[in-house]
Amino acid sequence: MKPAPSPTDSPRSAPAPLDKHAADLVLCSRYNVDFRVRSQILLEASSVRHTMLPSLQSNKGHKNAPVLEVDEESDTLETLLRICYPIR
Repeated sequence: MKPAPSPTDSPRSAPAPLDKHAADLVLCSRYNVDFRVRSQILLEASSVRHTMLPSLQSNKGHKNAPVLEVDEESDTLETLLRICYPIR
């Protein structure tokens, strides 16, 4: 059994297809896993207010992609995104 990641671990990329550099938003999980997503898909799949996403500031060195830090662990976030995304 591998040890649980630490909040101080270096950022890692999520597995494909949630790692595309063409994405316009990065969701950073509790233990620094970066999920590169398209904000329009999230807006269609959830009740997130349309005004919330444009107000995010770009940080953490992600070019042209604002980062939204979330409290969910990466396994949970990946499951939720795979439900929302039109992928197999």
